[in-house]
Amino acid sequence: MTVIQTNTSTITETAQVVFTPPWNDTEYLTSRYSCSGTPCFSSNLSLAYAFACAQQADTQSGCRVEVTIAPQVNYNLTIWYPASSRNSEPAWANCEYTVNVPFNVYGYTYAYCISVSQSSFIIAEQAGPYP
Repeated sequence: MTVIQTNTSTITETAQVVFTPPWNDTEYLTSRYSCSGTPCFSSNLSLAYAFACAQQADTQSGCRVEVTIAPQVNYNLTIWYPASSRNSEPAWANCEYTVNVPFNVYGYTYAYCISVSQSSFIIAEQAGPYP
């Protein structure tokens, strides 16, 4: 049984996540650590943040989520999954996101999203060092 805790709900299901990332070492976006209000990544799959908005992520406006790490430490993400191909992302990228933190908006970041149910997914990126 896989249990993935999000800030608003717990998704419990019996499933095996099978995927082949386009690199050897993978890290997953998590809300368990504080990285100065920006997304943190962990190599521990069980710490991956589950986004329960797959249907919204497949729209032009994307899935908009506020991720809370600790009291008063948060950031907003907008995620498109699958990626819209509007930004010439790399061939391996199947999703993209932007980060909006107070006083700063980051550009598009390409990622590899993994469905964990019909309504939720996690975000993965290549662990450093990068090629």
